Amino acid sequence: KIRYLGQVACLIQVFDVRSGGYASQAAELLNDRDLWERVVNTLSCSCQQACQKCLLGFDTRFEAERLDRLAALDWVNSAWLDLLAVPTTNQVFETGTQAETASLLEAVERELAKGVFEAVAITMAGSPDQWDLARARYLRNRLHAWRTRGLAVHLRLPAGVLLSISDLDRQHLAALAQSDVAVETLDVTDLANGFRPVIGLKTGNRCLTWASDNLGMVIPDRYWGTQPDGYKLLRGDLIWQHPQQRLSAESLTPPVPECVVAIEMHHELDGQLQTFGKRFWTHLASQVPTIQRILNGEEKIVEITYEDRYVRNPATAATVMLVLYEAARLGGPVKSPSILVRGIAFHRDDNRSQYQCWHDWQDEQARDVAIQAAFEYCGLKAAVKSQPALPHGRTLTLKLESGCSLTIQLDQGFSYWEVVSDSRQRQVSTFKFHAKEIGKELAELRINLKGQDDTPTQIYVKRQ
Repeated sequence: KIRYLGQVACLIQVFDVRSGGYASQAAELLNDRDLWERVVNTLSCSCQQACQKCLLGFDTRFEAERLDRLAALDWVNSAWLDLLAVPTTNQVFETGTQAETASLLEAVERELAKGVFEAVAITMAGSPDQWDLARARYLRNRLHAWRTRGLAVHLRLPAGVLLSISDLDRQHLAALAQSDVAVETLDVTDLANGFRPVIGLKTGNRCLTWASDNLGMVIPDRYWGTQPDGYKLLRGDLIWQHPQQRLSAESLTPPVPECVVAIEMHHELDGQLQTFGKRFWTHLASQVPTIQRILNGEEKIVEITYEDRYVRNPATAATVMLVLYEAARLGGPVKSPSILVRGIAFHRDDNRSQYQCWHDWQDEQARDVAIQAAFEYCGLKAAVKSQPALPHGRTLTLKLESGCSLTIQLDQGFSYWEVVSDSRQRQVSTFKFHAKEIGKELAELRINLKGQDDTPTQIYVKRQ
């Protein structure tokens, strides 16, 4: 017996004697009633404890004293078999509903391996202000992987959602459409009892579908595809639904105002963290005349504000801090501008120890104290504030002495640049989360950064 979700539960162990490992392939069978009926029949022997007709065999003969079919029957019996059935209230598929024992994506890959499906359909729903395709890297990677394998990929959005989603999400949808992902509108009907289709696999006019009562599974963000404990995942058969409209990349791409400079970055800024800020501003100055004038001392910054929901670990925080530090020094030794960093309140649910610079802080208080101390260590005063909510946009605003301002919007924020992790960097990337001189620890973090391998990022600069 084990403790699961605060309750005592029984545990079934699958013993695998094959060196290659087949237990993962058995996962689909473990919810099959026929399998357990055979188990119950085997245990319903006439012997007192164990014999060659039930439990004793070549593999179990050395454990004969521990074998007890009656103890097993106390749990695995006909009454227990009835509990395996999906409750009537959750029978959401007309042709038969099965509880999915694997995780969502493991189950999808298990079925795709059978080679009988021709298309994958993914449902996206939820409130548009919760969408964050820039952070939904795993979703985007899976879509591209399925296309590479020759599958048709359908990404299905509620009709009318384009009027509500952000320009950054539209840009990512346009990029997917350019990659031959069918971005479509279709109002997917919810199933009974609050279940909603998440992913479907098409063969002919039928669609093997997975549905969940967890709305978060259809929201395209960094947690897409994960199934928190306590929610249900069911699978069954539906008729394949044809979309209302397929959206072109051109119709998805938001218009870029003439006053906005769009900059695409990939690996241009790869290198040492300590000089990242200088590389960032030099690169922007080569494409934005106003920033070049600031570098030349012709314009002066009087106020710097950065807003980002996703600054939660020392690596990203140090990147932000060094970019703002260099912004404060642009144009030479002048009076330091005021600096404000806004983040969002959070609490880390993972109880594992923190020791690498990409591990999250425990909460926003620890993060805010560290960032503020890092600015002070560098000789600058900065206000670091957290609030319950912030927009998805990662926005850096520079107010100039002339009264104008520059708004720099990063579609994936500074967390786009990842820590180069290899055996040589492993020791260097450690971070002392409880260091007495936490500002020094953060400001002097010495790691290498690189852009994400699979996709570039976009930065938009607007002068107002």
